[in-house]
Amino acid sequence: MTVYAGQGDAHRSLALLWGAPEEPRAGRSGPKPGLSVDAIVSAGVSVADAEGMAALSMRAVGERLGRTAMALYTYVPGKAELLDLMHDRALAELRTEPPGGLQGADDWREAVTAWAEELYACYLRHPWVLQVSQARPVLGPAELAAMEALLRALRPAGLPPRRLRGAVAAL
Repeated sequence: MTVYAGQGDAHRSLALLWGAPEEPRAGRSGPKPGLSVDAIVSAGVSVADAEGMAALSMRAVGERLGRTAMALYTYVPGKAELLDLMHDRALAELRTEPPGGLQGADDWREAVTAWAEELYACYLRHPWVLQVSQARPVLGPAELAAMEALLRALRPAGLPPRRLRGAVAAL
């Protein structure tokens, strides 16, 4: 399996993931932007879902939106940052509270199983996510929410920090 490294410029990826305000358009001429980061990420996910990661390119995303690849660079610096955004978008589908809730769950195993099943279902919907390198976590809001949900589910297990870290990594 080919592994695709998202790992775009961390500063730019984090700004896009967390919705940092865009720089003012003062001094820029031309028409008002007709695309959005959200639309580009959605198109990227659609391309990857339909055709796989090998087919994902800025050109393919642009074609899906009826634009050129160059038009996308106004919104997303490059493919690596797009992959970061797509990865977080896929994880945003996960619920932060499985059925029955995670906090104070009597059966932590049930809560962890529900979390793992939800993640597995996400991977079935978006198999390309498994090909995105995890060497550097994306640290987007959805990735952090998924991790927090797992940690809440594991809290009643009473694992010491070293064991908890290993359990999270395994799951």
